[in-house]
Amino acid sequence: MNKQEFLHIITHPSDISPKEAEALEEMTVNFPYCQLAHVLLAKNAHDKNNMMALQRLKTAAVYSASRTALKNLIYSENQWHSSPSRVLESMFALVPENNEEAAAEPMPLPYTEPNDSFTPLSLEQEISEVASKWSSNIAENEPVVPVANTTEAVPETNKPVENSVINELKATIEELQRTKRELAAQKQQNEQAHQEQETPTPSTDDTAGKGVAFSEKPDRKAQIELIDKFIVSNPRMPQANDMVQSGSSLGDLASDSSRIDETLVSENFAVILTRQGKINKAIEIYRKLILKYPEKSSYFASRIESLEKMD
Repeated sequence: MNKQEFLHIITHPSDISPKEAEALEEMTVNFPYCQLAHVLLAKNAHDKNNMMALQRLKTAAVYSASRTALKNLIYSENQWHSSPSRVLESMFALVPENNEEAAAEPMPLPYTEPNDSFTPLSLEQEISEVASKWSSNIAENEPVVPVANTTEAVPETNKPVENSVINELKATIEELQRTKRELAAQKQQNEQAHQEQETPTPSTDDTAGKGVAFSEKPDRKAQIELIDKFIVSNPRMPQANDMVQSGSSLGDLASDSSRIDETLVSENFAVILTRQGKINKAIEIYRKLILKYPEKSSYFASRIESLEKMD
């Protein structure tokens, strides 16, 4: 943006192009206390019925030296079509021109002693007026906004979720009821079994008249005699020496211990054998692993090759 373009938008803020608006935005970032840039953006948004008009007005009010002058500039068209110097004078006019004392004295700081009659209440009224104006403009110009459809779509999307939650709760309740019935039946069975165990066994005298016969306990003396007879006979298991003397063949017991169990074939077992120095057995394990896991044959083959170099 050059000097001529900037002077033009000062007197014609309604004709600000999007590119010039971006330049003003960049100016407010680099120079946040530039009152002119904030006022131009607010005026342009107000004239074009932009949705950011209210926000622009609030920002411009914060950085404006005189909010009364800001109000006149925003809502008036005559002051903008004069020269840029007159626009700037209107923007920074804090003291009336006919006040001689104020003109003689130096102008006070804008944030310490403002001489205008603007109050926070009037600012709130202006903001509410702008908000109501924008609400009416939006209602007139954009009646097709599907707000109602959005609100109606919410219960439709929530309805399947509510149904699924209800179904899950029903399933959980049914599962709890079924578990409760099973526990009650099991408890009843346990009580019946406990009652049967506690029922006293009828004596011989009680059942004699009913034709039920019970065997009497074995005689203790006969049991003692049987134990003594067993001790005298002294039976014993045949020992290994007796089996060798009798000519029975025991076989090669060492062959069973040296034979590799098929269920123990694993890579960890091969690693253990390698640490113990049993290289040949470890190689044999890896060869069986190649047959068992052909997809890892290259890995097991490399292990066998390294073990053969160690042997």
